[in-house]
Amino acid sequence: MHSPLVMLTWLRFRGWGRRLIQSARTGRGLLFLIIGIVMIGLWVVSVANPYAHRSEPDTTTVLHYAPFFMLGITLMFCLGSGRKSICFSAPEIDFLFPGPFSRRRLLVYKMSMSLVHSAMLGVVLTIWQGRFGASYPVAYLAFLLLLTFSNVLSIAISLAWEAAGDPTTGKPIRIGFALLGLAAIGGAITVLVPILQNNALLSLDALVYVRDSVFGRILLIPFDAMALVLTGQRLIEDVLLWTGVVVVMIGLAGLLALRLDRYFVEASLAASIRLEAKMARAKSGHALAVSASGPASLTLPMLPRWNGAGVIAWRQMINALRCFKGLLIFMCILAVSCGPALYMTSRVGGDETDSRAVGFIFGIGGMWLVFFIPMMLKFDFRSDIEQMDFLKSLPISPFAVVCGQVIAPTIVLIGLIVVLVGIVSLAVPEVQPYYWMILPFLLPGATLLFAAENLVFLLAPIRPHAASTDSVNMMGRGMVMVFAKVGILLGAAIPAACVGAIGAFTGQGLGLARWQWAAMSGAAVWIVLCIATYVVLRYAAQLYDRYDPAVHEPA
Repeated sequence: MHSPLVMLTWLRFRGWGRRLIQSARTGRGLLFLIIGIVMIGLWVVSVANPYAHRSEPDTTTVLHYAPFFMLGITLMFCLGSGRKSICFSAPEIDFLFPGPFSRRRLLVYKMSMSLVHSAMLGVVLTIWQGRFGASYPVAYLAFLLLLTFSNVLSIAISLAWEAAGDPTTGKPIRIGFALLGLAAIGGAITVLVPILQNNALLSLDALVYVRDSVFGRILLIPFDAMALVLTGQRLIEDVLLWTGVVVVMIGLAGLLALRLDRYFVEASLAASIRLEAKMARAKSGHALAVSASGPASLTLPMLPRWNGAGVIAWRQMINALRCFKGLLIFMCILAVSCGPALYMTSRVGGDETDSRAVGFIFGIGGMWLVFFIPMMLKFDFRSDIEQMDFLKSLPISPFAVVCGQVIAPTIVLIGLIVVLVGIVSLAVPEVQPYYWMILPFLLPGATLLFAAENLVFLLAPIRPHAASTDSVNMMGRGMVMVFAKVGILLGAAIPAACVGAIGAFTGQGLGLARWQWAAMSGAAVWIVLCIATYVVLRYAAQLYDRYDPAVHEPA
């Protein structure tokens, strides 16, 4: 590699270390860093502890299943992040593309960076799955080869895809790509037909059909070699021999990418533009937007002013409306996640099974509700981190601003819950009584959830795109924020449950009918939740009032 590119690689890692050190100079950053290191240490100890695993992995079983695991990782790289592997940041485009660097040198630079990333990610895979290897060093070597092969192959496939769609590409090359694609489709069909005929799509027997097919054996050749490295007992006959075979395959994929280097600049520019647009949406908190430019004609009637809260809420609801396509995709994902519970209830019956199904549905739904859905519905302060100075200049009270920021995600969440739980209640009749019971508590519960989310965010603001940098610090911050949010929610739920229990016992002691004491208990819980929501909103308003964009705005 050209010496300036080597220096650039070194400077990038120095910059990463400098950011990590600077983030630890503040008390809050140091706390996050320490907690992140502790969490990583606990994870390493729990996974690598030999006493945590009751039986040693069988070599034959590893050789059978490991290639499919490695194939899945490679497909994830090629399909999920293939374009990202050839992306450049905006400063790299400004300084490297006009610079005295050939296309091949830039391509080798990207491959070298992917090798460095593979070396770091290989440590994680080794800690996670290293016990299936002959030893941890051998497992690290196998996973390093796997990740390097996946990265280089994803670059080659991205360039081949660009070449196939380029009208200036020679007709023989385009015909060759077309025949290769048809062969892949035909091979996939020959594998799927016996699997579907024997109803083995959702069982491990499908892997047997894949391995028995000609297409499957060809597809698994590189991963069988990596599995032999993973389980190699002898240094020369097993580890070094099959490592050489895998290195040759990596070299062939790299040579293919270098052969297609004429398409590298165009492909990387197009991929970089798409990535920058995605990052811009992430910085604004609108990650659910599928495209950078939503339909600007979509609008809503203006809400009442509500001392300024209505204006803030209307603006965030417009953002949610223009992310409707992303919200629809998100709803489909949530609907699919209910599949295991519906499948469980359709397989067996009985009162005990019904109660388990209901518990499973609401348990999984509760986890989504508390941890995952609020991370997606960022129509509040989390999407306005770039506009905090503008919000502070508005003649609106802090409490009104906080209320306005919470209204939009609360409405979206209530709509999601009503639709999804309604669909589940139609499919599982046992859920219907609980569906009508939770409806009155959706408004205070959803408002409390997003009030807690925004309160925690105002305690330690962060830009949405910063999670990819300083990962140790971000892990510690994430754990602290999760504990803080859970603490706030428990601080509201425990008093509400106590008051509800007191109301139920009091009603029963007075000899009231069941529906009467249940209504009295529910009303008491509802009032406590409303009081807790008001308290959290007030505290969030105090944090917003003390927020200074010049001091507290994250880098």
